[in-house]
Amino acid sequence: MTLVAHRSVLGLTFPLRKRSLLIKSSNQDSADLLPRASPNNLDQGEVHITLPKEVLEDCEKAFNCETYDSGRGILTRFKKGMGPGTPSYKANKDLGAVVGGRLARRGGIGPPDMTAVPMTTTTATKGSPTDGNGNGVSATTTAPSFPYSSTRVFFGNQSLQYGSIGASGDNGAIRFGLMAACNAGQCDTLDKEVGTTYISPPADSALYVPREAVTLIVKAYGDYENITERDKLIQAMIGAASKENCVDIRWWDSANPSWGFALDNQGFPFSTQTSPRGRLRQCTQTNYMGVTRYEYHPWGSAKKGNMLVTVQWKQSTQGVGTNWCSVVSGVLGSIAGIVGAIPGLGAAAGIAGGFFGIISTSCSVT
Repeated sequence: MTLVAHRSVLGLTFPLRKRSLLIKSSNQDSADLLPRASPNNLDQGEVHITLPKEVLEDCEKAFNCETYDSGRGILTRFKKGMGPGTPSYKANKDLGAVVGGRLARRGGIGPPDMTAVPMTTTTATKGSPTDGNGNGVSATTTAPSFPYSSTRVFFGNQSLQYGSIGASGDNGAIRFGLMAACNAGQCDTLDKEVGTTYISPPADSALYVPREAVTLIVKAYGDYENITERDKLIQAMIGAASKENCVDIRWWDSANPSWGFALDNQGFPFSTQTSPRGRLRQCTQTNYMGVTRYEYHPWGSAKKGNMLVTVQWKQSTQGVGTNWCSVVSGVLGSIAGIVGAIPGLGAAAGIAGGFFGIISTSCSVT
């Protein structure tokens, strides 16, 4: 983790000027069908969370954010009593604007990488001076646009078999868990259970295989200002999860056989055993993902909210695979575009504006 130097002024801690590391998104999309996690590559125990270093650095620079050990990895949260809308948040933000502005003018602190700051171009026509013909001269000025929002979307490197319920969508496991765990200001970390049907991928795609009832454990982390912002963050999570890999797999139910007779090619009857069978959607996605959102000012930054969800099998053996980052790398650019295209909430990947502002995506390989 990168250590960030700070300067303390009137009880406030400001980061010294340094260039932030923005996550680059790929604009290249992969095929619709991504590889499924290998059924032979299973794991035990709870999900271990490794946040991207940029997410941790964002928190270190914000005046109202701190990191903590969740027992499953280092996560971020608001400093006590300093969430958006609180008196302490407003007082510190107002003081930061005054004191931070003075420091910024002296070169003491500043916003993150200025190459990422959205710029506003203004053209004004003045009556004097003129162009010699009595016409006013147009002057164009460009200046940074503050405040602006920046959102990071990130995924874990392990994949999980979500079975028939899938990860995304209004009926998916991620929305279910977040709606059940997250209230007006924060998410509880209690286990939320959701049922799904899992079918082990057959060696031969023409074969039928049995179905298996599986219980998924969904756990949520996060804090934000209010229920409205909670709903927006959940929409971002659902949108980000939409690039899951889903395929139809044949199933048969050997526990409920039915007996019958048929005639062979010579007209002689023989007994047959058949079972209920069909096809069922099976989906694979990361076993943890998250969204963080910050607001940037000329004097520094403030955390506005974050949300993270983990999913695992309740059974002792989890349907977990590895190297999900290599699988999802080709769709990171389109995921940023999906989140940015949520109606009324975002502009687009890499463009300021809307609730989410500049959107970047990444995957934690470690």
